[in-house]
Amino acid sequence: MFSLIRLSKGRAGHPPKPKTIPDPSLIYGQVVKQREGKRVVKVEKRLLLGPMATSMKTISTSLLERQNGQVALTQSLSGA
Repeated sequence: MFSLIRLSKGRAGHPPKPKTIPDPSLIYGQVVKQREGKRVVKVEKRLLLGPMATSMKTISTSLLERQNGQVALTQSLSGA
């Protein structure tokens, strides 16, 4: 998914740090939720990386929210 490419020379005595370049097919988006109190009033989707023709329907956080919920549940059951 990511490529490491050495583009620059390192400092004297140090090897160059590899630069991380994302795969061109990667689509990276952000979901911003605006809240009033505890209620979600507005949901805005932003395309951060990828082709401009990308449908905003493909940007979703449901998998991450489920994973975060599972982690929270596991921690609460273990007493951590």
